[in-house]
Amino acid sequence: MRPQLKEVLAAALFAATLAGCHPGTLVEGVANDSARRQADAGMGVRITAITAVVGPQGGKIATDTDALVLEFPEDALSNETTITATPSDNFPPSDRLVQDSAVDFEPDGLVFEKPVTLHLAYAPAQIPPGVNESDLRLFKVVDGRWQAVPGSTVDTGTHIVFAELTGFSTYGIRGLGSADDSHDAGAADMIVGDSNNVDAANVQDAMTAAACDGGACGEDAALDVGLLDCDDQLDCTADVQVGARCEWRLKNGFCLIKGSCFDAGAAATTNPCRICDPARSNSTFSDAEDDTSCEACTKGSCTPGRCLGGLCEKIY
Repeated sequence: MRPQLKEVLAAALFAATLAGCHPGTLVEGVANDSARRQADAGMGVRITAITAVVGPQGGKIATDTDALVLEFPEDALSNETTITATPSDNFPPSDRLVQDSAVDFEPDGLVFEKPVTLHLAYAPAQIPPGVNESDLRLFKVVDGRWQAVPGSTVDTGTHIVFAELTGFSTYGIRGLGSADDSHDAGAADMIVGDSNNVDAANVQDAMTAAACDGGACGEDAALDVGLLDCDDQLDCTADVQVGARCEWRLKNGFCLIKGSCFDAGAAATTNPCRICDPARSNSTFSDAEDDTSCEACTKGSCTPGRCLGGLCEKIY
């Protein structure tokens, strides 16, 4: 066999082997709508694990059925990075979480230079009882609790939830818990986490027992019983007990970023031109207005500067 032909056949065999493993591929566009057809047929949408390398040039990665699609704009990543998405088996319980929708994204804690768009499909049959399809949103796990992703939307025609991600964590599709959940970013009392691991029947039993004295039960006493410790130790959240669970509601004029509270206008510790602006986002820093004064510091030496595109540029 000629050497050239041997090389071609070897390359083809290697490519076929990779295809059999289906590691997940970097693609130019969405190949098909298999996930939608599965959902319309009443089948459950199953998300398979994918792995792909994405660089500063950006691109899309998707499962073979497009149940999960990630769109990386140019310069979202500063270096070539191995991206992995795996169905999660370790996440906070919630009776509003869509079945089989929780996904672990790695590298965990990765922060993007620009937002990355996630498309996550589901089937109506996977929606929990009592949850309206129009109330589905993308949530992420923060400090062991589900937190709504600001700006997340649902297309009930295609059965896909969309959201812009600023970094990696565990994400899943979940129904909003109350009217407060549907507030825009920056609105008062936006729910940023909840706890659903308390048995409602046991809570009711405890309330009744605590309120009864010698066989005579006082209704007012039952209302005064504090059964759950809902204090999350954060000044920017209102800690509320709702029946058998706690809800943590972000107050007006604050951002909650990576578990820390920031007042409106407060700058990131590492970049004075990235600030908390709840009107734009209450979960990530936003670019300060161009021409805002700042200090450009390099190797411990600081000079006057101005903000430009979220960076402090030295004034020459």
